[in-house]
Amino acid sequence: MVYPLDKYVDIIVKLNISPMQVFFLQLIYEKRYDLLYRITGEGYFFPVEDLQDLEDKDLVINTNPGSDSQFADFYEVTPKFSEVFYTASIIDAEEFWRAYPPFITINGKKIPAKGVNKPELLKWYHKHIGAVHSHSRVMDALEFAVQKRLISVRIDKWLQSEAFADIWQIMENLPQGDLPHESIV
Repeated sequence: MVYPLDKYVDIIVKLNISPMQVFFLQLIYEKRYDLLYRITGEGYFFPVEDLQDLEDKDLVINTNPGSDSQFADFYEVTPKFSEVFYTASIIDAEEFWRAYPPFITINGKKIPAKGVNKPELLKWYHKHIGAVHSHSRVMDALEFAVQKRLISVRIDKWLQSEAFADIWQIMENLPQGDLPHESIV
């Protein structure tokens, strides 16, 4: 996934932090300790002053066991960062889940459209949709797709393939009349 650069600039300006601090916050929030260890293994470190600045700005909580040593993986991100960076909450993900059709019809057969691990999908939605796209726009696309019977894949595939972006294009270029398959019925 590629995060929009303007989102990074907005976060840097709004929270008055450096790009490296945003990167650190993302690594910690998304629990990508593998990448954190890889970076430090290559000799790159997050300066203590930067970590202290994040703590002073209430963006992280330092859970290091002692003050004599500071380990980057002993920090926890506060909601102050996550609510600004990830614009779709778990509640928004629940709204998406409820709105997605439970079954789809393919070749005359009803197939479950939500046959996935719901808690994992909700987390995925929060991190991926919330970091890159607008929840309200995704919901607009879903509502349109449901009304026009344009959904033909399972819920996770619809999100991961960013089918909503294709729906946005259809919505923007929608002729004044019905879609072709609506006039056939």
